[in-house]
Amino acid sequence: MLDAVSALSMKVNFQSEVFRAVSEHVGILVLNLTAPDDVNGLRFSEIGANMTATLSQGRVKIQETVPGAEELDDITASFEFPASLVQYARSMGESRMQFAIYPHGKIFQILERAAKVSQLVHNSVEEPVIDGDRLNSRIISATIGKLVLKDLSDPVKLVFTHVQHGDNPECVWWDMKGNGGMGGWSSEGCWVDTTENGQTDCYCDHLTNFALLMDVYGTSARVSEGHQTALSVISYIGCGVSLVGIFLSLLTFGMFKKVRRETPTKILINLCVALFMVNALFVTLTSIHDLGIEGL
Repeated sequence: MLDAVSALSMKVNFQSEVFRAVSEHVGILVLNLTAPDDVNGLRFSEIGANMTATLSQGRVKIQETVPGAEELDDITASFEFPASLVQYARSMGESRMQFAIYPHGKIFQILERAAKVSQLVHNSVEEPVIDGDRLNSRIISATIGKLVLKDLSDPVKLVFTHVQHGDNPECVWWDMKGNGGMGGWSSEGCWVDTTENGQTDCYCDHLTNFALLMDVYGTSARVSEGHQTALSVISYIGCGVSLVGIFLSLLTFGMFKKVRRETPTKILINLCVALFMVNALFVTLTSIHDLGIEGL
């Protein structure tokens, strides 16, 4: 789908300054760069929508970021190009800039899950995005013709409105080569500038598909490293006491042959054996994980 959207943007043949195609699931805007050379920076954005709404034609905008230009205070997502990047594109003979916005990340979530499954199957050493992090914004994309732009001296600015409350915002981009070619989110080359009032501003030094990941479940804020250690100790103690108690129960059943003949007692013995194995397995695997033993 990502390649299809990109290919469509490149094949658009239009005579006006802007081509716009918006559906409920994706919005595409192609800007003609043959306009006068005195254009300053550019802003591509979606405005005037709540975060659960689908896209509509009138809300996807393109605007010059000249001094005194109207400031948009109801942005759900925006992409701001510095004037130097616009001028560079023209100097390289590029005639168009392509933008896309996705109201939800279903296609990316499917690709991400496929990448995680691939990691498990192939025992990949790469670390996937932690489960506490999830997409918490629109997904926006920008390219300039066929140029591959990275390590920009003047970074592009991204503005995301949060879908829901979350902590630890992280601006990310979709790396097609990540996770063994399956794709995945990466934060390399992007950084958060400010986060306030349900909105996060980021900067990135390249162009591709961008989004905002946040800890919407509060896992990182709720459980600190000290608390995790305390919980681990309590778990070990609790499992240890359970193992001792279950062992004594099995020992008691073993000492009285007459008791073992009764059917209810046999059920209890099987239950004790199962509980003993579960607790022993939990303690063993947790110890391996905490000690960082590899190859097991």
